[in-house]
Amino acid sequence: MYIDEGAGRGLWLPVDPTLNEFPADATHVRLARGSLDKQTLILPLVGRLKITVLELELAPNSRPIVAGAPADLGPLSIPIPQRKSGCACSR
Repeated sequence: MYIDEGAGRGLWLPVDPTLNEFPADATHVRLARGSLDKQTLILPLVGRLKITVLELELAPNSRPIVAGAPADLGPLSIPIPQRKSGCACSR
């Protein structure tokens, strides 16, 4: 989702409507980009893919965010909208 700050400025905010994560956490990694036919190419990997983080580079004056922990998004100059769940489903 793109959040427009005006004056030609803005930011992309990762969201996951399936798991109701707004913004999506660090456990989300793009494996495919493009139309549905491109995305279906990764289906054989589902449930079999393993990822190991070998190196982590942080920006100056930043700190790592633990996946699943509440994120302190700190210095954003705009409020992050909160999505209210309209379903009674559970994860």
